[in-house]
Amino acid sequence: MKKLILSCLILLAFNFLSFSSWAHINDSKTNRSTQEVSFKVKVKGEKAIQGASVSVYNGTTILAAGKTNSQGIASIIIKNFNGEPIIIKIRAAGYKYFVKENVSVSQGETIEINLTSIGIGTKITEDAKTDIEKKKEAFEEDKNEALKKTESIKKEAESITNKTEDLHQKVENQETEIKDLNDKTAESLQKAEEIKKNAASHVEEADKKSGADQKTREAEARERESQAKNREDALTEAMEAQQEEEAKKLEKKAEKADKKVDKKEDKLEDKAEKEAKEMKKEASKEIKKEEKELKEEEEEAKKEKKEAQEKEKEEEQKLKELEKAEKEAVKQEKEAEAIVKEAEKLEDKTESYEDKMAALDNDQKKIDEKRGKLKDDQKELDKRIKKGKKLDKAKEDQAKIDEKNSKLDDDQEKLDDKRSKLKKKFKKYL
Repeated sequence: MKKLILSCLILLAFNFLSFSSWAHINDSKTNRSTQEVSFKVKVKGEKAIQGASVSVYNGTTILAAGKTNSQGIASIIIKNFNGEPIIIKIRAAGYKYFVKENVSVSQGETIEINLTSIGIGTKITEDAKTDIEKKKEAFEEDKNEALKKTESIKKEAESITNKTEDLHQKVENQETEIKDLNDKTAESLQKAEEIKKNAASHVEEADKKSGADQKTREAEARERESQAKNREDALTEAMEAQQEEEAKKLEKKAEKADKKVDKKEDKLEDKAEKEAKEMKKEASKEIKKEEKELKEEEEEAKKEKKEAQEKEKEEEQKLKELEKAEKEAVKQEKEAEAIVKEAEKLEDKTESYEDKMAALDNDQKKIDEKRGKLKDDQKELDKRIKKGKKLDKAKEDQAKIDEKNSKLDDDQEKLDDKRSKLKKKFKKYL
């Protein structure tokens, strides 16, 4: 009987100890379980940024997403927070894509983030201002020349009027000789003009080709940069075979916010382009108005000169003035011959410029061919990632492609530098 009682006591003690151990283990699990935590992310640039897309990740898994209000604050709630550091990603129209890792958060905390502006529309506006300034500078030069020409015409008219009484007869032979000289001068100037036009057309063609290729390369570089982020997301999605339903909803929410950011950036750029167009239109209008006024003033001066010349014809003494005109014609002939020689030098320089530009274009072709092959490699890798094949090598392969693209970017930069130096060297001739 005593043995039976002792056995029962031992059994009860064992059961009690087992229950206590289970309760302790269960309590430990409860202490390690996840909990809901809420905090705020305040986003600003020069001022608070409204509409910024804020996403919170644990590795590649999205935990929460939100959008900033008019004060630049996004309220974030993580339902299953295990206390580990998180990753915060932020996108906002007109600002650089922001990623911050190893962020520790606590209940009720406010995290402040400063974004850097990428100046959407700024470059368009600045380019428009630069273009307008160049046009105004060129117009000012033309304006000064026109004013000098008008003043010269007025002085000629005044001089003709003042010297009318001193002119003599015997004009026919002198006029014939002057006409011959002027014809010869005109032929020389025409020849020089044709040489210059021919050289200018060659240079323009080379520059147009170079400029068009440059724009294409810049567009491709922007496209590669844009696709790099998309590939990172695609690779992450491919490597995650399954995700919880809540993560999918958050991804959609973040994607929707990103699209709104993209749309807002497009609107900013369209607005900048519209403003630039209006600026150019207004500047062009002002220049045309001044050109019209200058033209009218020049016509008036020409009219005065014509009247003075008609008075001059009425006078008997024209010989002296025609002798001066003859000397001037001889001088102009010599100047025209000098212009022809200078134009011929220009033609030689143009040929040298074209040869050097052709060599650079050949180097550009090689870079473009390598870039084309990398595009094909990238397409194949993207297809492989999309199909989920060989994902363990995807990052390594992507790194190789990026390294080659970076090398080509360096080569492109060196080539562009050579082209810029070549244009600068030949600028004084062309």
